[in-house]
Amino acid sequence: MTRLSLSQTYNPWAILEEFPEIKRVLEQLIDGTYNGAAFDLFKELYDSLMYGVEGNPPDQYFVLKDLPEYIKAQAKIDAAYRDQKKWHRMALVNIAASGKFSSDRTIGEYAKEIWNIKPVSWK
Repeated sequence: MTRLSLSQTYNPWAILEEFPEIKRVLEQLIDGTYNGAAFDLFKELYDSLMYGVEGNPPDQYFVLKDLPEYIKAQAKIDAAYRDQKKWHRMALVNIAASGKFSSDRTIGEYAKEIWNIKPVSWK
């Protein structure tokens, strides 16, 4: 028995049946809600999500599959942002913890390990 990959078993239509709000938005891509006179402006996007285009499977990047979790995460972000004191603290902690990922360090490592060059002294 051959094991099927997720892309072979994934069905974006099932997402629409499970989440009516996502179905409504997808239908709005092709019913003129967002594009007025340019009626087919979002049709290729709709087709790529629901049918696949240019030989690709439908929703090849699993956008619809990930959307419910994204919506939940966005709701948490919105709630956190509304508490400005907490949000500012979170931002400062994040900045303080990012020193390891500074661009100066990264460029220095590239210079040494990839480009094999030494820093220039400006004295």
